[in-house]
Amino acid sequence: MRRVDTRQRRLGRLPRTSQILFGERQSLQNALRLLRSTRLPASRRRLEEGVLRQMIALRTRELNAIQPGWDRRVRRAARRSTSAGELRRLTRHAPREDYYLIRLISDHPNAPADVLARLARHPYRAVRENVARHPRTPVATLRALCRDRREPHGKFSSLLCEGRRGIRRGRDSRLHALRRSPLGQGGLPRL
Repeated sequence: MRRVDTRQRRLGRLPRTSQILFGERQSLQNALRLLRSTRLPASRRRLEEGVLRQMIALRTRELNAIQPGWDRRVRRAARRSTSAGELRRLTRHAPREDYYLIRLISDHPNAPADVLARLARHPYRAVRENVARHPRTPVATLRALCRDRREPHGKFSSLLCEGRRGIRRGRDSRLHALRRSPLGQGGLPRL
């Protein structure tokens, strides 16, 4: 998980989003795998396996309560061969609290520009960071992210310069366009 995911919120308890539920389920599945390789009396092993399976089933039900067929949708979003149209449909039907699915879509190489523009307004910071780094993000969306008041000044500007975009010495024309434009409190830093 990214450091962004583990920060404590100051305004109360964290909501149980799909990302948290998925992480819990993964941990329980790992515990079940490890339990099978330990030396325990057979009765105790069956008891513990039963408890872990119940907890895994509970997390799966919670994920399906967020969105029916959650695992199937996540598998589709995680496949690199998923088309832009399918990603568009997955985004349109994804509940706002399905952070895990939305984060997968925002990081997908086939994510279309209109989906990235919509996801740039998502409340989850990691989604907005993925959008800022994505090579298909439109210039207008990048400008909006640079002006985002939820982030410390320059946060997304530095992501644009240092991220996966492979920008070196201003070769990307979109970066040049951003540098020339006023971004509210300042422009992008020079490389």
